[in-house]
Amino acid sequence: MGPEIATAVGQYATFHIDGRLFGVPVTDVREINTTLRLTPVPHAPPSVRGLVNIRGQVYLTLDLRVLMGCAPAQIDSESCLVLFKQEVGSAFGVLVDRIGDIVELDEAQISTGGRSTTGPEDAPTEAGGADRHRLVRGVGALPEDLLLILHSQRLLAAVAEDQHEVGS
Repeated sequence: MGPEIATAVGQYATFHIDGRLFGVPVTDVREINTTLRLTPVPHAPPSVRGLVNIRGQVYLTLDLRVLMGCAPAQIDSESCLVLFKQEVGSAFGVLVDRIGDIVELDEAQISTGGRSTTGPEDAPTEAGGADRHRLVRGVGALPEDLLLILHSQRLLAAVAEDQHEVGS
């Protein structure tokens, strides 16, 4: 037998949006929270759902459905917030339809479609709004589903691009 080749294994926090399974690296997530008392932000782009105060910390709440080109989220008993660590971006989280599980994937299970998973943050976008494909780092093959792995750090940038389009 030849030497074993080690591949990097990553853990992903998963959640459901519009019937699809999405995930972000567990290392990017601060917490999952069910506090959904959102205060609207006047003149914000559609992808900004509002502000939420959790234990004295105010978080900008993004509607991931809108960021991914879907209809705005309808908040129900399964809705929750995925809050990100400060290293990912200044105090923000995303509203998701339903939380999933923590899954492990190794690099061999993730397809990037030939695109770099670490491209520049300021890569050009398509006219008419943020390029939603820039938000997806890759697709992970799970036994019963496909996992769309998101670039956590690009979520706030996508909102800034949406705001620029609204202001144009």
